Amino acid sequence: MLVDVVDTESAALTTLAWPSELTGWVTQQQITHWLNNQMADSVKLTWSGRNKTWVSLCFPIKESELRDSVTSELSAQLAKKHVVLEQLLFEKLPCANSSEYSVRFVSLKRLGQRNAIAKFTVLSDEKSNSDIDVTLRYSAMINVLELNHSVAKFDAVNKSDFSIVKQLWTGKELPAEAVLTRHEFKKSMRKGQAVMLSDIQLKNAVTQGQMVKVMVTNGPVVIEAKGRAMTSANEGEQIKVKVNGSNSLSNAVVVAEGEVHVSV
Repeated sequence: MLVDVVDTESAALTTLAWPSELTGWVTQQQITHWLNNQMADSVKLTWSGRNKTWVSLCFPIKESELRDSVTSELSAQLAKKHVVLEQLLFEKLPCANSSEYSVRFVSLKRLGQRNAIAKFTVLSDEKSNSDIDVTLRYSAMINVLELNHSVAKFDAVNKSDFSIVKQLWTGKELPAEAVLTRHEFKKSMRKGQAVMLSDIQLKNAVTQGQMVKVMVTNGPVVIEAKGRAMTSANEGEQIKVKVNGSNSLSNAVVVAEGEVHVSV
């Protein structure tokens, strides 16, 4: 734009398109001569450069031409299928040296939770091609599980405890609904808090001191009994149990929540 090169008191000058012949090294005299030919009245100028300055034409690349490719790539990098990009702001959009150009996406490098650098190749014409880096800022909204009520430490995690809401993503890993079964809270949490994966842990199928159902097998014979778990374990893991009526400990395998199998 003209106002990037000279300061003037005439507001009308801001609407003038820069002439293609005034590119490269341009002197103050050349610009003054051209301006006086454009205006009925003489123009008062204050030269903001040196005696001459380098002027090149700039055809700004449209943000819309970059947005779709960056959005899809950024969503893939975030690796969260429930991420929605709420804001994508490009800083210092580059220029092409011709009004006829095409843009090809090359790569994207995330710098953090809120910014990245996208690389594009700009084809201004068949003879020239240049790579450009565009710094961008973005905001990501993400589906989170928000507590409907307060919970205590070691409370079981149930889907009914949550509502799905959108919040600004902070980069922390969030639990999906599918992994909530057989989990418990590591700490007490208040109503309205968003649950992070670090807030919950897998609940043991059997906990130490718990009364459990014991399926005792001896060949084809299966006897159901009660017993007390001496250690905590998940399904498929081995523990010690004290079967009711027995003075010794038995090796058992956890087969389900609150249920173990003893083979004799």
